[in-house]
Amino acid sequence: MRIEYKFRKDFLTVMTTYVGLFLILFIVPMGFLSMYIGDIPIPVRYQLFAAGIECLFIIIVIYAYLNSPKYTEISNKEIIIRNRIGKKRIIPFNEIERITIIKKKFPIGIWRNGGLFGWYGHYYLAGEGLVNLYSQCLPVNAEGILIKTNKKKFYLILDDNKSFVKKSRTLMSKQSKQNLS
Repeated sequence: MRIEYKFRKDFLTVMTTYVGLFLILFIVPMGFLSMYIGDIPIPVRYQLFAAGIECLFIIIVIYAYLNSPKYTEISNKEIIIRNRIGKKRIIPFNEIERITIIKKKFPIGIWRNGGLFGWYGHYYLAGEGLVNLYSQCLPVNAEGILIKTNKKKFYLILDDNKSFVKKSRTLMSKQSKQNLS
């Protein structure tokens, strides 16, 4: 049995994504192409530098998209945070110390992606320290879920936080009863 929970999206994330894609896909290439159209000859080294910068921007956008959070699953044994592609984060119930709903905290980004296809990365959360945040909406003043394990802390902002916490706690208690018997 697997239950999927979607990340909540907001207007800012959608607009940041569209503006970022517009800049990368249309504005920057036009500047690059204008070097070939004008009457003034531009040295090849500048053209190669501009092409390198454009490639770097494209790689950053692709990386941001592939690593953006897609959804979270709950199974009988674990919580799984899935990205669009690549590594999934698996949190076994037996490693979880607590799951709580946190209201209106202001996470400060340390090493993160802030808005392009979502919000994720390492954030500092007052009273909790360093957390791995996964969200599709602006994490400021949003109700979120803190999952504290014996190694890491995860902070999620989902569409239905209360249902997620309730189902997780139910499955955790079932698993702990099975481990005791």
